[in-house]
Amino acid sequence: MSVTMRKPRRFGSLSRRSAMLALALAGAVSGCLVPPPTPIPTPSATPVTPTATLTSTPTPTGTLRPTATRTATPTVTPTITPTPTDLPAATPNADSLFFEVVDRQVSPNFQWSARVEHSQVLLNDQEQPFLFERFRVTRADGTLAWVPVARWLDAGPLTPTTTVLGWSFTHLYFADRSIADGAPFGQWSNPQRLDLRTGLVDRVGPVDLSGVFSLTPNARTMVIVELDRVRLMDLSLQTLTDIPYTFEGPDRTAGGIVWSRDGSEFLFSSFDDRFNWQTAKSTIWRVTLTEPKIAWALQDEGRGFTVVSWRDTETAVLRDKDGVRWRLNLQTGEVVR
Repeated sequence: MSVTMRKPRRFGSLSRRSAMLALALAGAVSGCLVPPPTPIPTPSATPVTPTATLTSTPTPTGTLRPTATRTATPTVTPTITPTPTDLPAATPNADSLFFEVVDRQVSPNFQWSARVEHSQVLLNDQEQPFLFERFRVTRADGTLAWVPVARWLDAGPLTPTTTVLGWSFTHLYFADRSIADGAPFGQWSNPQRLDLRTGLVDRVGPVDLSGVFSLTPNARTMVIVELDRVRLMDLSLQTLTDIPYTFEGPDRTAGGIVWSRDGSEFLFSSFDDRFNWQTAKSTIWRVTLTEPKIAWALQDEGRGFTVVSWRDTETAVLRDKDGVRWRLNLQTGEVVR
């Protein structure tokens, strides 16, 4: 039996070739692979709180009104400078004079009273009479008092005296240029207002404002009756609205303002001759603020009618020259006793 001897396999050479082939294949495969993507970093989860920018509010600047200094019973007393040509060289001190109350008014809420006081009549070097006037405004409990007017005046029938025009909760309105001319109605000028809280006084309206003044019941409007127009002043805005009207006469006069119950209208009287008003032609006028408008409600000769009150919407109470009272129907113009 013959035995064929096979040559032994050379595993070493095969292993080398396999290894080389494997390396070649690995190199070929590695050249075709796409590298993995670079991971995107995860954003921070910490919220960012925005910082608020605060702008400081500027402090307004300007000229402030002075605050009156108060004591237990403060009194504002102006300095009196007498005129040498009108008063004697040795003018007496006002505190040493004897005063008489010539007019007294009380506020609607009874919290304030206003008194016009005149001293006794004195004589200057030229034997002309003069007196001292003092306008005192006092709180009801006596803890506060103001003296907005204190002055020397020529004494006589035409002495200009201070007049209260009306009240609000915070102010007193007055005029210190009023002249009694013997007619039924006086004329005033230089209206002013006193701040009851501070004692400060300022002017109301233009310098030349004059006539017969009255304040609406709500103290928001001042009315001024003149001989050819009625003026309405808004006290907060200081604006004037004029309502013209006409009546004829040799020496005219008008005044005697009376308000309706709700303060939206008022009545006043006019005469064509102030020196003979008892026999003159009288006219009752009706003024409406809301529109505004004016119209006469009654014309009469010889009875001297003036308005006393207006409580009923369509009926006003009149008084004649003899003091007798009448009722005026504002719808028909009929007058009955």
